[in-house]
Amino acid sequence: MDAIHLISSYFWILGIVFAIVNSIVFWLRMKKANLNDAQVLIAKGLIQKQAVLLSAPWLVMGLSMQFGGISSLFSFFKECLLIFIYGCSIYQ
Repeated sequence: MDAIHLISSYFWILGIVFAIVNSIVFWLRMKKANLNDAQVLIAKGLIQKQAVLLSAPWLVMGLSMQFGGISSLFSFFKECLLIFIYGCSIYQ
């Protein structure tokens, strides 16, 4: 299996990893800030929503590539342009 095929088939895992790392960095920065209890509660809710919303498009892509008829990342973007636009809008 060549490198381009491997990257295009499993790039969605990297997207999920980056979303989780982004949430962890946000959590660590929140812990360093001096926040009251209400602000900590709001920040925890935001972190959970951020992790789910940033991972959702990549999870849909991964499941579609693994169990659906989509062969690679590039064919997914050709067939589903709206999801590509949604992904680009998140990672601006």
